[in-house]
Amino acid sequence: MASSNNMPTSKLTRSAIAGIAATKIGIKHIGYKTRQAISATPVDQQPQQEHEEKIGEIIFTVLSQLRGTAVKLSQLLSMEADILPKTIRDKLHAACHQVPPINKALVRKQIVHELGDTPKQLFKEFNSQAFSAASIGQVHQAVAHDNTLLAVKVQYPGIGATIESDLNMVRKLFWLLSKTTSKFPKKPVIALLMDEMQARLQEETNYITEANNLRWFRQHVNLPGFVIPAVYESLSGRRVLSMDRLTGQHLEDWLAANPRQTQRNDLGQKLFDFFWYCVLQLKKINADPHPGNFLIMADGQLGLLDFGCVRCLSEDFVGDFTDMMPKIVDSYFFNKNTNALLESYQKLKFIE
Repeated sequence: MASSNNMPTSKLTRSAIAGIAATKIGIKHIGYKTRQAISATPVDQQPQQEHEEKIGEIIFTVLSQLRGTAVKLSQLLSMEADILPKTIRDKLHAACHQVPPINKALVRKQIVHELGDTPKQLFKEFNSQAFSAASIGQVHQAVAHDNTLLAVKVQYPGIGATIESDLNMVRKLFWLLSKTTSKFPKKPVIALLMDEMQARLQEETNYITEANNLRWFRQHVNLPGFVIPAVYESLSGRRVLSMDRLTGQHLEDWLAANPRQTQRNDLGQKLFDFFWYCVLQLKKINADPHPGNFLIMADGQLGLLDFGCVRCLSEDFVGDFTDMMPKIVDSYFFNKNTNALLESYQKLKFIE
């Protein structure tokens, strides 16, 4: 995994990086449209896919460099099948757990600032090369002095201060992307999305909140077949979080190994059961369920990671949400009671 020696933190630098990327996207899109216009023969699907891949590469490169809000956008877009073409989404999917890490000096500085000493003193072993990196921070393998195997999450320096300015850049990027596809949401939807992203990101930059969430879910999740790491209290703080190290494969790698259909079915059932258990029983959900936050472990259990973004659900919402399910079945499978489903969508404020 390549390292990123410097992470831009100033508003001016980050805006310049985003501006350059926007210019590149604009130039490529104009060039593509021009070639379409002057071509004497119909444009086949391959050039379109190549064009989308190039745009996806530009977007992922700049968002990976900016991290924070920018990478959250990558993660979000990678899961929205109705917004962007698959070729772009596949590129952005790497943001779930494959962002280039920051360098060793920044990691050491952040740990000293948060925990009061160097990694060499705090841990029996500490691998300064991150094995996973995403939007808010990156994760390092370590061993505590009591021989506990740890995953240590270190937040990127200065992320909290970039949220507001990044959201403005994201709005501009959304506008630009809307010019390359007819599927992009309308402005009111984007505005709601931006507000939600800002609130959740402000929560996620405080690892004390995530530690509390981890403890809560470990205490309350009683479903068999799920593993939630324990927090290592003495080596955790606001911007450093140490927890049990879970080993396994991310969903993408697991699927690449061609598991049997029965194994796929079992995993799908686990994901389904966990979601509804959280909704109906706990009334609290992990609101950041992208593929990078799940590990398929060797014993068949499912490791659950990253509880920085958690939402509590009201009794009324859970009741209305549950009532909506049979209406979805009626509408989409039996083509009846469509008006009832529309009323449920409106009651839950999914649509106006």
